Amino acid sequence: QYGFVQTLFRQVAYETLSRRERKARHLAVADHLARAFSDEGEEVAEVIAQHVLDALAAVPDDPDVPELRKRAVTALTRAAERAKRTGAPAVAARALRTAADLLLPGSEEDTDMEAAGLLERVGHFASESGELQEAEAAFPEAQAVYERRGQVRAAARAATGVGNTLRRQGRHEDGRTVLKAALQALLAEPDADTIQALDTVATLETFAANVEEAQRLSTEAFRLAQALGVPQSSYVRLFLTQAMV
Repeated sequence: QYGFVQTLFRQVAYETLSRRERKARHLAVADHLARAFSDEGEEVAEVIAQHVLDALAAVPDDPDVPELRKRAVTALTRAAERAKRTGAPAVAARALRTAADLLLPGSEEDTDMEAAGLLERVGHFASESGELQEAEAAFPEAQAVYERRGQVRAAARAATGVGNTLRRQGRHEDGRTVLKAALQALLAEPDADTIQALDTVATLETFAANVEEAQRLSTEAFRLAQALGVPQSSYVRLFLTQAMV
């Protein structure tokens, strides 16, 4: 470790290094942290991720860029999971957004699907932390990737997130349009995503004061949950919606 009294002096010292020297040192630090801390650096996953990102930026056209990009995505995902566990969903959302940006646009379907999944999680974490604009941006991006890859149900699931975000902003008409279309796609082969969509539309109708429709949708969500035999934990959200109705 080097200590500097002045950040300007530190920056000048850093910039005297060649790009390849910077890359080598960033990777050396990332490797050291992964060894020095338990569980391959779980506690400092965000720091490790930043060093790998800095190594990528230092020499962006090296042959090992795909490997480093994959390593950065893994570290950022671990950092996001740790942030979520410690009650910092906004930090988790930012880490996953960076990871998704590293993967897009992907040339392989697996890469695109991984990125879309990360974007969905960005939307949920951002929504949880009250960053609705970030959520409103992330969910449609995920939906677009799914649609490009022909994943209709996954696109409908992401659209449910879009509709819920609109609902939380008081945009009931816009949210209803999106949610109804998503629900229609998910009803074809009902599953846990269908239950979530029903519950989300019921919540929207509750806040829009359409009590009879909200009650109908809430009851249908309960019926489907029982028919599918979902875990008991899934009923918590349904009971909360029923209470609001």
